[in-house]
Amino acid sequence: MGFKAIRKADRVKTVRFVVEEDFGNLPSESINHSSVYYLGNNFNKIKSQYGSVINIGSLLDAANEKSKELLINLDSFFSNKLYSLSHSCTANRYLTELCDDVSSGIAILEVVKQSALEHDNMNIIIMVESEQKKREYQDFLISNCITVYRQSNFIERGVEYIKIACALTVSWVGYLKSYLRAQKTYWKMYFQTWKAIKTNNPTFANVNIITWVNDSHLEVKDLYSENRYFGCLPAMLKEKGEVAFIGHVLQNIAAFQEIDRRYQEKHLPIFFIRSLLNIQDIFYSLWTSFYCWRSKPKKVVHGGIDYSIFVKKSCNQDFFSGTFQNGILNYRLFMRLLAKVPFKSIMIYPFENQPWERALLMACAEVNKGIRPLAYQFFPMSNNFFIYAFSKQARQRGYLPSQILTSDELSNQIFLRQNLKSFPIGNFRYRKLLHVPIRALPNTHKKEIVCALFLDEKEALNLAEMALELTKNLDCRLWLNTHPMLSSQCVEKLKNLIKPYPHAMLSKKSITEFLETVSIVLYNSSSVCWEAALQGVPIVYVACDNIPNLDRFGSNAECVSQFDQGIQLIEKLFSNQQYYQEYSQRLYTIAQKMLFPIHEDTLEKIWA
Repeated sequence: MGFKAIRKADRVKTVRFVVEEDFGNLPSESINHSSVYYLGNNFNKIKSQYGSVINIGSLLDAANEKSKELLINLDSFFSNKLYSLSHSCTANRYLTELCDDVSSGIAILEVVKQSALEHDNMNIIIMVESEQKKREYQDFLISNCITVYRQSNFIERGVEYIKIACALTVSWVGYLKSYLRAQKTYWKMYFQTWKAIKTNNPTFANVNIITWVNDSHLEVKDLYSENRYFGCLPAMLKEKGEVAFIGHVLQNIAAFQEIDRRYQEKHLPIFFIRSLLNIQDIFYSLWTSFYCWRSKPKKVVHGGIDYSIFVKKSCNQDFFSGTFQNGILNYRLFMRLLAKVPFKSIMIYPFENQPWERALLMACAEVNKGIRPLAYQFFPMSNNFFIYAFSKQARQRGYLPSQILTSDELSNQIFLRQNLKSFPIGNFRYRKLLHVPIRALPNTHKKEIVCALFLDEKEALNLAEMALELTKNLDCRLWLNTHPMLSSQCVEKLKNLIKPYPHAMLSKKSITEFLETVSIVLYNSSSVCWEAALQGVPIVYVACDNIPNLDRFGSNAECVSQFDQGIQLIEKLFSNQQYYQEYSQRLYTIAQKMLFPIHEDTLEKIWA
């Protein structure tokens, strides 16, 4: 049954959205004659307050699969191919906020559809977290021919319109502030690199490695042997011939000069792509990003559902945050960079299907120097990672590398299922751990747990809340270990979050420091699970509300989604040493089997 047919049948009277803080003000009669649903991050709190509330978040895994097809084919709705350089993705989800919006929209439609089939003349109330989300979901349902409740009282309708106007004003003021911050960043970056360009003399080789470089690399002694993406691969390649490093995305000019000085002293070539930036690039990116924004599609309908509201919002965010501009700047810089490298040279880069990678591939195709881009998939991935699904448009426009060097069996199978050319080269990141025996049984009486938080703010806050509640009565020490790239705003939220929990501490140590003494690791989408398993530390996957299953360990670890279940599992690990040892051994064996050892023959092919 389609959604238009549901409306005509009038089996659902109205769908009403309400901000969670206003739900208690609704008349009890209205609540009693309605099915009440919740969409947000505070379901446990809401359920304890109001009782019979249904969590829409439980439908998001299925909705996530349906939204995947739209998101990976999004390029087909845009005539300008440069739009693909603007996708603001992270290492786990394809277009983070757009992914959330689309999945939530599909879940809401499924709720309406199911209620229409089960109940006659039943109203639906959906609680959401903010006025902005309320307005967006209302407009989304209306655009898909669903009847949405409107205030009948003149004064109440006036208050509703004022709230909408305020939300829109706040939204656009936020856009403008974001745009001004982005322009300040780019102009500051131009003048800094212009002053420092004399300190960086470009040297290139037949094999060039493009790597992320940021301030944290000042603590690394040697990017060739301790690279967080490539591990020891650069050092091994250097033994076979000349290799050059190309540093990408370094905005701290002091760090730029220090790393450059350090490698010049060692006679190791390293070149920062930002030093190629000139003022024409900024003007070009300004105009082109504005053109991309203005040419966004008016309608985005996929599978019979109209997603235009969410896509337009995403385009606005990408433009005003400078994401469009940054993608186009990268494209210009790579065009200039590739003009300097030798003919038929090799460019190896860490594969995440990020916008800057598509800029590199596009530039390689246009420079026409026979340059061979090789993507190294440096960490194991989950089947639900959107960024590893590829559309026909991506294949046609050359956004895929010709060859992918894979590091583990799970990821290799994902590529093979999509008929992509992959070579199992080995896991250089965990190479040392692959030859280390499982650690001795730790002193579980210490009861120390580390929770590995990823860089995605929504996931980090959700996982932290779950970990705090799981462990608050277990007489243990909980470390919330933050990702190096987690935003400072999110870190401040975490500091406030742990205040009522005396057993919890916030940390930003290297996870390696914890694994020597910690008893258990809690995680969601962090790749820390592999490092922990290889050292014999039990890992527990914690499912979070409103986040799809992003388990990188391939569902081989214990999963907890309910507090009682999680508490029982942790208590069992603490109290039962035999179970602890057997579980650790099983995880260790799986990790050893799934991660590829170094394949010297594939390494030789790079130079062939």
